[in-house]
Amino acid sequence: MQLIIFSPFIYLFTLWQRPPPLISLNLAALAIVLGVFPLLFLAELPQQKVINSLILISFSLLYFPFKFIRIISLGLWAFIFGCWHGHQILEQITYFSEFSRSAIVVIDSALLEDKTKENEQKPRYRIQLIESEGKYIFPRLYASVLWNSKALLCAGQKWHVTMKLRPVHAQLNQGSYDNQRYSLSIRQPLSGKILQAKLLNETCSVRQDFISKLAPEIQTLKHAGVALALTFGERKWLDKQTRLLLQQTGIAHLMAISGLHIAMASLFGWSLARIAQFFFPTRWIGFRFPLIMGWLTAMLYGWLSGWGIPAVRAILGLTLWIYLRCKSRFCFSWHWALWSAALILLFDPLAILSDSFWLSFTAVMALLFWFHWMPLPEKIRHGWQWVLLRGLHMQLGMMLMLLPLQILLFQGINIASLVANLWAVPIVSFLSVPLVMLGLVCLLFPSIQFFLTIQSWLWQLVDYSVSLALAPLSVLTHSWIEIGYYPIVITLAGWFGVVVWRLGWWKSHKWLLSVSIAIIACYSKCSNEHQWRFSMLDVGHGLAVVIDKGGQAIIFDTGNRWETGSMAEKVIVPYLRWHRLTPEQIILSHDHLDHTGGVAYLNDKYPDIQIRSSFINQAHLPCIRGEKWIWQGLNFEILWPPEKTAIVGNNQSCVVRIDDGKHSLLLTGDLEKQGEYRLLELEKKHLNTTILQVPHHGSNTSSTALLIRNIMPKYALTSVARYSPWRLPSVKVKQRYKNAGIQWSSTAVSGQITGYFYRDNIKLKGYRQQIMSRWYHQWFGIRGDHE
Repeated sequence: MQLIIFSPFIYLFTLWQRPPPLISLNLAALAIVLGVFPLLFLAELPQQKVINSLILISFSLLYFPFKFIRIISLGLWAFIFGCWHGHQILEQITYFSEFSRSAIVVIDSALLEDKTKENEQKPRYRIQLIESEGKYIFPRLYASVLWNSKALLCAGQKWHVTMKLRPVHAQLNQGSYDNQRYSLSIRQPLSGKILQAKLLNETCSVRQDFISKLAPEIQTLKHAGVALALTFGERKWLDKQTRLLLQQTGIAHLMAISGLHIAMASLFGWSLARIAQFFFPTRWIGFRFPLIMGWLTAMLYGWLSGWGIPAVRAILGLTLWIYLRCKSRFCFSWHWALWSAALILLFDPLAILSDSFWLSFTAVMALLFWFHWMPLPEKIRHGWQWVLLRGLHMQLGMMLMLLPLQILLFQGINIASLVANLWAVPIVSFLSVPLVMLGLVCLLFPSIQFFLTIQSWLWQLVDYSVSLALAPLSVLTHSWIEIGYYPIVITLAGWFGVVVWRLGWWKSHKWLLSVSIAIIACYSKCSNEHQWRFSMLDVGHGLAVVIDKGGQAIIFDTGNRWETGSMAEKVIVPYLRWHRLTPEQIILSHDHLDHTGGVAYLNDKYPDIQIRSSFINQAHLPCIRGEKWIWQGLNFEILWPPEKTAIVGNNQSCVVRIDDGKHSLLLTGDLEKQGEYRLLELEKKHLNTTILQVPHHGSNTSSTALLIRNIMPKYALTSVARYSPWRLPSVKVKQRYKNAGIQWSSTAVSGQITGYFYRDNIKLKGYRQQIMSRWYHQWFGIRGDHE
């Protein structure tokens, strides 16, 4: 890897030796962005031999006197640089997760005592790992740790700690949030706990001091989470209901410190400077001083927000604009957007994995595209009387142009988001943010009683303005429409439609447009080749299986739940939405929380859904031996238990066989040895199956050799968590299946496991291996024996 570290300097030296032909800054920025872009799609990072070959190729291309070849060379170098960052973070993960390690760390997170989170007894801190075993850690690396310390902890303190860390291992399912990719994008791929700690520097950071002084004032507000997000970019304090409200009404962007907020902060600083100029001598009055003060105010706000990607992008753009303004030069808007993206990726190539990166730059490019292809008439572009119309035009463009990304990230749209933005954006921009700025100014003068008096009033006004902005939004959530997943090519049809309208192709090329629309419609409506499908979802320790055909679904078990959520909300419903499925029935295997945890949420979400169980519950359909029915052409048969019972434990698990006439699936819940033996006494000829859900997560109390011999499935699938305290599946049980020649798969290794049933064969796909095979989805760290 040493060659990669020094390759940028060698590359620049080679360019200095052979400078012609020069390439424009725009082309250089484009080459860097396109060079890093493949990191999003690579199944695995290139090995060292391949990277060394690419380095030699990139240098060799410099000796060709063609501009296009130089661009390819620069793009190759950017790709190599991105791969080096990927390899480095994977090596760092392995190093720190292999054993307990000692390191010098700095606390990075700003801890707030949130009254709404008082049940969370063990506080988590985000730490930056600085040095370990005498070696400086580069590129930068972060970890989330549990830290029970008697000393007062704050951001900026330096400690020498001994810690036990483990790699992030997300539950990967279609439609669910990709936490593994997110963790790499923010360079926080490790979590764990502090075992020992020695304080090296107790000084808190200036930002932490700001937060500590303002936190008591803000946390008493009704909308404290929103106020903290607008002030410090700390969105983790937003409650779940507010997050959902903002997402479904299309105004979640207001809670991320981005271009709009940075612009308002800059305008605030500029305005203060202009007011101050009234007291200056005439010779001191010029246009540069307000611009510089606006820039400094924007920098201060970006620093307070923690330098998120949207804020950095906006500040880079603002800096460039002020520089060009002071030098009386000109550039197109898309130039600085492209340069900003290239600079961010140059300093941190893993930012390409961040949703914030794509949301931020897509929003900018969408606006530029909209104003270029759908401009307002010259008369309306100027004058205060047209302000509302110009705002409507901009919000309409944002709504239409960001539809592809919204569908891709959230699988839904809100047709009333235009109304929500027209209402909330002006209030937050022209009331909330300026009031936040005034509140921060008051904080700079703590010894003056006047500022201390009005400070609390200002934060109350911030709270009132946020209440005003959010007041009508709950009504607009009913306009949320779940779309499901569509290929990005289809979702980009809106962009193409704008071009078609602007160029008048809808008049001159009607037949071509009709054919294109027909192809898109047929593609989006076309049925899949498989006859039916099942998915064992990755829900950690628990079970949730979805069987679907013809847009309808049956759910077998619903995963776990906890105080603030459930696997039904986190995994099952997003999966159903992704595939646009309507669930008709829930089958509960037995009455344990890791199998029934999500039933209440699903019942509330789908009031007409039927529930089948072996519980003594009159509202449930029976799930006892002898029950048979046909659903969507599939034969369902209940093999166990023989009767309903008051206590439905593991050995009373409902065992279901699903058969299409050629292939079959056997779902066993948490059946243990006793239940297996009794089932085998009743079923000796009809237990053969193609796919078996391994009983009781592959524990030693189940999967007897007798059961395996009688069933002899082709595939055995188990639903387990990587960091299960029970260390499931059992090594003996796993080996028992492998000795019988049965293909073994687990959700801990594969993520979601989906079986596609065709007329003549079956295809089994794991999320990590086939469905979404990416280098950032793979198993990080070392695999244990039971894994």
